[in-house]
Amino acid sequence: MSAARLLNVRSCFIDGISPPVLNSLLDRLLEKKVITDAEREEADTMQNRSNRARCVIDTVRKKGEAASSQMIEFLSELDLLLCEHLGLCGGGPQPRPPGYEAGMEEIKTPDIQRPPEHKRPRKTNRGAIYPVTKQSKSNRIALMINNIKFHNDSSDRHGAEKDDRVMFNLLQSLGYQVVRYNNLTGKQIDDALTQFLQHKKLTQTDSVFVTIMSHGDMGIISGTDSKAFKTEEIFQHLNAKNCPALVNKPKIIIIQACRGDQLFIFHKSVFLVSAERGSVDLPLQQPVHTDNIRALSENFTRAVRVHIEKDFICFHSSTPHTVSYRSTSDGSFFIQTLADVFNKWSHEYDIEELFRKVMQHFESSSSDYLQMPTKERNTLTKRFYLFPGQFTFYL
Repeated sequence: MSAARLLNVRSCFIDGISPPVLNSLLDRLLEKKVITDAEREEADTMQNRSNRARCVIDTVRKKGEAASSQMIEFLSELDLLLCEHLGLCGGGPQPRPPGYEAGMEEIKTPDIQRPPEHKRPRKTNRGAIYPVTKQSKSNRIALMINNIKFHNDSSDRHGAEKDDRVMFNLLQSLGYQVVRYNNLTGKQIDDALTQFLQHKKLTQTDSVFVTIMSHGDMGIISGTDSKAFKTEEIFQHLNAKNCPALVNKPKIIIIQACRGDQLFIFHKSVFLVSAERGSVDLPLQQPVHTDNIRALSENFTRAVRVHIEKDFICFHSSTPHTVSYRSTSDGSFFIQTLADVFNKWSHEYDIEELFRKVMQHFESSSSDYLQMPTKERNTLTKRFYLFPGQFTFYL
């Protein structure tokens, strides 16, 4: 029974739902007349997220089976991982890990592959790599945003839920606590980054990952409302002026989104260049879509010379003006390949070499869909190894 299921997961729902998902859930419940205007207004008067979540689930489950069933359906559309974690979409609820925060989800992941001893690099200059300590590794933090459902249903990114799983799994296996959001508007993407800058772990971590997956175009990422968020804002948020806690620390930006509408397809010995957007109708087992949508600073802080933008590297899913491909069954080509490479090689190579291996995979791919991930805005001054413990250092 749906009402009883909501009661069983009540505490986990209150702890786990993120503010953007909660707002979207309230909108859906109001639109479908599951709750009244007065009940929505009552929830909106509550400033505390937990109290709002408590109000929503209690209000709906007391309305009976039909209302509870609709709420579960809406939650599965807005945040499938949370729904599955609660056992509302299959399986049973899992205990929260220590330090769990709203917007995060825990999924068991396979161990990162470690190379045989004789293949591991052994010596390097300590000053040539970014420092990583046991304490800094235990405080790693990452931000992940994945837009799957859009206000315009025709823009939904089918298959992107696979990317949600694989990217979250990867970041956790690399030792990062993940602050995760789904289905954010353009403004909410900016708000999520602003909130991320306040995270208490930023002063202790050795690095951060920021991963954003959505539709896009040249220089922009699309919110679920089709409002543009400028990719430049990522760098502005994380630079030395606005986030001094990350000065001299690697900031890894990963973007899965189109950067234009040019399609490069090789099929039956013919090289095609097309400006058509949307689905590409080629004889594959599953449809393939694209993620295209058209819809001077001082270097001083407190008298200490600090480069305003340094220690960044951005890895984009495609070259400028071209699309990025996504399978409706397997997820985005870029995200799936990146996860495979990192799972296999992150104990052996630095971040730039890992990115190069991803690019080499696309270079040698036999796929008809031509796509080339791109390293950009690289201001890393040292090598960044995710797991540098196998090295012996010399001066």
